[in-house]
Amino acid sequence: NDWKDNYDGYYADISDWEIPKVEKKYILKFFDDYRLGKITSNQPLKATMSHYILYLKLVFEYVNKIADKITEKDVDKFAGELLKDNILSGHKTPFAPSVKSKIRRTFLQYLNWRIPKKAPLISKSLNIKTKHTLNNDYKFLTENEIDILYKNCKNNAERYLIAVLFSSGARAGEFFNLRFSDFKMPEKSENFVQVTLREEFSKLKV
Repeated sequence: NDWKDNYDGYYADISDWEIPKVEKKYILKFFDDYRLGKITSNQPLKATMSHYILYLKLVFEYVNKIADKITEKDVDKFAGELLKDNILSGHKTPFAPSVKSKIRRTFLQYLNWRIPKKAPLISKSLNIKTKHTLNNDYKFLTENEIDILYKNCKNNAERYLIAVLFSSGARAGEFFNLRFSDFKMPEKSENFVQVTLREEFSKLKV
C-alpha cells in the first residue's frame, strides 16, 4: 500500500486507540485542523500527517490520560523514557534522535492546541534539543566525491540514482520503494522536486 494512502486508515484507527474515549474526539479534531493548515499555517502532505498520527498514538497510549489531567511529571517521564530509549519503535528498536525530536514536537503542538493555557507550564521538557551523534565507524562520501561519481555516470539512469540518493538522504529500502505518486513536480516559482519517502520497511517506523 502507498504510504500516503494510509493516512485515512490511520485517521480512522484513532477510534480504536487504547486511550480515554473523550480524548479521541479531540485528537480527530486536531488532525482535521492540521489538514486545514490551522496548526502550522500550511497544509502538510498526507505522508507527513501519517507520521504525526503514529507519534500521538505512541504518546497517548503511554500517558493514557485526557489532556486536561496530564501533569508536568507525566510529560517529563515520557520525555525522559524516550530519550533513554526505554520507549521503542514498532520494530522494538530505539528511535533515531531526529524522530525523537519529531515525536516531542508533535506532542507539544497537540498540548498547545488542546490546553493552550496549561501547556507552557507542563511541557518544558519537550523543548530540549536532542544531540545528533554519528558513529565514527561510518564513512560518508564528500560532496567532491559525489560530484566525481556523478560526472562518471554512464547514462541518465545512473545520474538520476546518484542525484536522488544524495539530495534526499534516502536509505536503500526507502529509495527502492519510491513510486511515481511520491514525486511532486515544481509549481509556479518553485525550482525543486518534492519527494515523499515511503517508510513501510523503515527501521524508524513507529
